[in-house]
Amino acid sequence: MARLSVKPETVHRDWDDVTKFRGNPFTDYSYGADDDEQEYDVIHRVEFAQPAANGAAGSPLDPVTLYLAVKNYGPHPVLLYFDNNLNIGDPLEVTIPVGHWVEYVDLNPTTQPRIRVDNTLYSTPSECEILECGYTIWEEEEPEPDCDAWAVGHIPQDGGGTKHFPEAGVWATVANTLTDPEKEVWLADVAGTAVADYWAVGYKMEEGFPVEGFLAHWDDVDWTEEVTASDPPFYGDWGYEAGFYWAVGGLGQGEIWDWNGAAWTQDLANEQDSRIFRAVHGIDAADTWAVGDYGDPDALIFHHDGISWTPNSNPIECNLYGVWANGSYASGNDVWVCGGSLGWWGASGGTGCVFRRAAGVWIPAVLPPNTPTLRAIWGFSNSNIWAVGDQGTIIHWDGFVWMTWPEPDGLLGNYDYRGVFGCFPWQVWAIGTTGTGDNVIIEWDGVAWSIVHGPNADEMDLLGLKGVSLVL
Repeated sequence: MARLSVKPETVHRDWDDVTKFRGNPFTDYSYGADDDEQEYDVIHRVEFAQPAANGAAGSPLDPVTLYLAVKNYGPHPVLLYFDNNLNIGDPLEVTIPVGHWVEYVDLNPTTQPRIRVDNTLYSTPSECEILECGYTIWEEEEPEPDCDAWAVGHIPQDGGGTKHFPEAGVWATVANTLTDPEKEVWLADVAGTAVADYWAVGYKMEEGFPVEGFLAHWDDVDWTEEVTASDPPFYGDWGYEAGFYWAVGGLGQGEIWDWNGAAWTQDLANEQDSRIFRAVHGIDAADTWAVGDYGDPDALIFHHDGISWTPNSNPIECNLYGVWANGSYASGNDVWVCGGSLGWWGASGGTGCVFRRAAGVWIPAVLPPNTPTLRAIWGFSNSNIWAVGDQGTIIHWDGFVWMTWPEPDGLLGNYDYRGVFGCFPWQVWAIGTTGTGDNVIIEWDGVAWSIVHGPNADEMDLLGLKGVSLVL
């Protein structure tokens, strides 16, 4: 079990094992072996948070004057050790279960700290049974989580591949027969609900223009085209369960199609509007968002409540290419969209945008200067979100500010990032393309971005990326 030791007089900020938000009064910590010198597992993640009393969201707990708030992102328990340096009472040791918040309050050097677990305050360790306070519990090693993911893109007429990150843990090119003797096939996005259940969506091209849709299913053996009459070009998809997927796109009008486990059928044809849907994501079958192109006076945004699709008015003046939903429609919160001034394909650069829907209102984000068009967005909480886009752009939201993160050495902004996805905060990928067949896949490991596949020249442009979490 990892042990996190904290003292109240020092400050810390890095990305190795702990993420600390701004405003925390602590300036020192150690994160490593326990008393028996057993090495800690670097897969543990904890997060310092700032309570509402200090003017920012982060901790769901009540305001306090002096505090230390920690959340365990898992997948294993973490031992939190606090010593106020004056030996007022015994130092406190708290085993933090996966997914729990712990906060030390009243950290005055002359008093014994109290412990708040989620929203319950405990005066002494003996009262804190939920966290097994005051001693260490050794548990059997749990299976480590992993991720299965696909990256898709252009399939040349002479045959091509898709990119797969399987349980073996290495990105590899998987050959397929998703070709057409007369048209070029482009897979624009991919989504899955299980290792043996992915749908890739896209379009076929004639003379440089998308003319019809393309749907293909992965069953853990092969990719197989699903032939559907009169389907439009598709640009995004998302699945909630094996018998429930959405695909969005359009040709001359925005269209949304759904998979019911047996067939794809049209669910919405936005006949009064020529704008095209580009991305879709949701919470469940009764709470889904589809977004797309801008048209005066707003961007194309529709919401599905489990019964029907309805337009959502907004003040957004940019094309939307990514959406990530993290909260229910009823709550009015936690829907993030990104995009920019440029079209879906072709030119690179322009001006990027991010909006968050909070309390039913779309709020623009303040982005780093000169942020170009953003193509995809993915997150794990409202304080841990990634967005990627043109000219090597990678930005991260930590709950307070959007910050630019550098690409891996040697890429130099030559790639436009079209997709970002992760199963866990310490395992995130982004796919880059040049528009001329070169591609690269990079990975965030909780510390920095690095190249994990490529760069590959004259192979295939990558456009879509998603996956599913699994336990080995």
